[in-house]
Amino acid sequence: MTQEFKKRKFLAKIPSLKKISRWWILLFIIVFFAIVIFFVARSFGSQSTEIIPLSQTKAAYIGKSFEFPVLDGKGELTDLKLAMSLINAELVKKILIQGQPATAKEGKIFLILNLEISNSSQKSMTISPVNLIRLVDSSGKLYAPDIHNKDVTIEPISTKKTRVGFVMDEGETNFKIQIGKVDGPKELIEVKF
Repeated sequence: MTQEFKKRKFLAKIPSLKKISRWWILLFIIVFFAIVIFFVARSFGSQSTEIIPLSQTKAAYIGKSFEFPVLDGKGELTDLKLAMSLINAELVKKILIQGQPATAKEGKIFLILNLEISNSSQKSMTISPVNLIRLVDSSGKLYAPDIHNKDVTIEPISTKKTRVGFVMDEGETNFKIQIGKVDGPKELIEVKF
């Protein structure tokens, strides 16, 4: 038998071999484009949850420090004080809240205040920065932070970094922040970007 005869005999047994190979090629092309579309869509989707690096945010240096007296378990003043430094302010569109990315809604932006709280005593202390900081609008209305760690514990002889944030209208660049205990004296700080 010649090679040509064997080939014809084989093809005669499978008359739709040409059709099958066309279907395989068409299936391969469909799968290929589906994979390409999946990866392109996935890359665009991941960009929407990307956290904006510091270089793409607006930041304003503040560098102000405050001391707050510490109360004992009975609510009476002690000799101890906690020092809180308002390091800087940032305007950002995206942040992490409890490890999850959050994006400001259309027309809004986050005003983030970065703080350092120092404890020079030999006891652990807890403070609520949310109770010490207020945003003051143009009419004098006070707003508590929308984003915060309720209570912050500072270990003995250490400093802890934390932050509070407000949801603002996008485009605002001048802010007034009031710092002080709810029932004590307060200081007004202007922040300009």
